[in-house]
Parts: sequence; C-alpha cells; structure tokens
Amino acid sequence: RGRNYKIKSTIVFTDQMQLLMTGLTAVTPDMSASPQDPSVFQIEGEPFGISGGVINIPPDYNGWVFDVAIDRDAQGNDHNPRFASTISNVIVKGYLHGQSDFSGIGYNCIRVKSWEEDDYTYFSVMENVDFYRPDTAIYLAGHPTSGMSNSWHWNNITVDWTMHGIVLNEKAAG
Repeated sequence: RGRNYKIKSTIVFTDQMQLLMTGLTAVTPDMSASPQDPSVFQIEGEPFGISGGVINIPPDYNGWVFDVAIDRDAQGNDHNPRFASTISNVIVKGYLHGQSDFSGIGYNCIRVKSWEEDDYTYFSVMENVDFYRPDTAIYLAGHPTSGMSNSWHWNNITVDWTMHGIVLNEKAAG
C-alpha cells in the first residue's frame, strides 16, 4: 500500500544503508525546514541503495535530490571496485500534482563530488530513474586537488525538460 511522506530534513546515508520504497510511496521535501544548501538524500558511505518510489519536488525547492559525497579513503577499500551501490526505479517529479506553472522550479537531480584530495566515488549504478523538469540533471565535481567522481554506470536514465543536462565541473575526472 502506498504512503505519502513529508521530509522535514535531509536523509543521510552512511555505510551500508538501504531505502526500499514501493512504487506507490511518495516523498516530498518540506521547504520550511530546509537548510541553505538542501538535499533530500545526502549519501556519505557505501554501499548504499535507494530503490522505488516517487519524489515530488515543490516549486520553490532549489536543492539537490541526491547529493553523493563518498569519503573512499576513510573506508579503507580504495581499490576494491564493485557495483554495490544503486539508485534505481525512482521517479523525481519537479512539480506537484495539478500544478500548471513551472516557472519557479529550480531543483537539481544528482551531484556526485569528492570531499577531499584523492577521495572518489567508484563503481555505482544508477538505473531506471526519471527526472522531470530539473534545473541540472547530473553534476559531477571533483576536489580541487585530484579528487574524482568516476566510474558510475548510468542505465535507462530519462531527463525531461532540463535546463542543464550533464555538467562536468573542471575538477571532475572519469
């Protein structure tokens, strides 16, 4: 049975966290409680998994839906590639049902970044994800001194009506 949830703060994923939602589950961030640089999901550890559900983005939300920053060095598995982390079967809708004016929508889909030098995200899978009306769909950024965001596997990603599709920061690698 489907449920509707209003998220009042960022959901933070650390090591080995999974979120499984049914297709009828809807999540909506609450803008009244959001910080300056909001995100719905902040991912800080691997492996992680987010699967299923619909994420409704209110018109005044200007943060990231998925903000991924893995501190790979601190986890002690720098050179152990694996496809263990996933974001799959998710629909992100940049409007609420019945809304006809999309002019104020400025949310961003996914940012993958490094925390510090020589950190990187490595071999993660994003599949069967639909982003509707984002400002930026995918933003890959590295640390100024050789941090990277690389080796992501993107499969069946739909981006509809975006202002900026895939953005590679000048420090991004991979």
